[in-house]
Amino acid sequence: MVFFLLIFFHRKFLKKFVISNILNNSITSPDTIMLEGIGRGTPEMVKLNIPVLRRWNLVSVPLIVLDYSVDGLFPQSVSSAYEYTGVYVPRGTLVLGKGYWLKFVDPTNVSITGDPIHCDTIDVVAGWNLIGTITDTVDVSSIGQIPDDNIASNFFGYENGYQISGNLLPGKGYWVKVNSDGIINLNTSYLQQNSELVFNMPKYNTKLKFIDNSGNSTQLFLTEKIETKYFDELPPPPPSDVFDIRFSNNKFVGLLNTINSILINSVVYPLELSFESTENITLKVTYESTENQFSLALSP
Repeated sequence: MVFFLLIFFHRKFLKKFVISNILNNSITSPDTIMLEGIGRGTPEMVKLNIPVLRRWNLVSVPLIVLDYSVDGLFPQSVSSAYEYTGVYVPRGTLVLGKGYWLKFVDPTNVSITGDPIHCDTIDVVAGWNLIGTITDTVDVSSIGQIPDDNIASNFFGYENGYQISGNLLPGKGYWVKVNSDGIINLNTSYLQQNSELVFNMPKYNTKLKFIDNSGNSTQLFLTEKIETKYFDELPPPPPSDVFDIRFSNNKFVGLLNTINSILINSVVYPLELSFESTENITLKVTYESTENQFSLALSP
């Protein structure tokens, strides 16, 4: 008589095993099967508190959980989760390794309990990618990339405006641009290897700071010359009702001696503009509006 044995293991707990011995017990008792393998054994449960701000946030799933639904992970949210696939697509279920836009009414801490992810390999496609994070904080200088030198932007988070990030925090989502399809490796055990990825931007002469009446803010910069080795591009514009201010060419750095058009989206007026400069300059500000868009033009 032939018996078939089916053994199921969670792929995160046991990676490889062999049957080392089978003990034949009595007729009335099941046989004993002894396994030898490599794995984590008993799952190590972790609870993370993820801070979110009022209105829109970039979020991700930093743990292995049982329920990946938006309602199960972020019950305080008031929108679908929006994934970026070249356009924004609403999702009701989240996936490890991906980042999402998600809206909240009030600032709060979201508690998520699950098994930790200490390293992850994330597939990326040419262009901008909205990626997720792992259980541990990751220094961007330690991030691995295949192929080499594939990363073509700073890493951007969102906190009342796009911000360049030197660390990827658990439960947050981040934008990154790559030159070609490839892989990004998040692993806190990696040594620092990509120090040029931290705040890689041109030297600037003038800093522009925008703050609206809700405390949303962003910074743009002006310089005399932009060298190609620097990253000066912003991620894709967020969903339509998310605060965003950028130069019309999707950059956050513009040239001093030219007219720079600035696109403004979903601000709460009044909007305050201030600037600091190492040069003795005067900026002329021209304000225009259409039915769906407001813009400023800066000229010397």
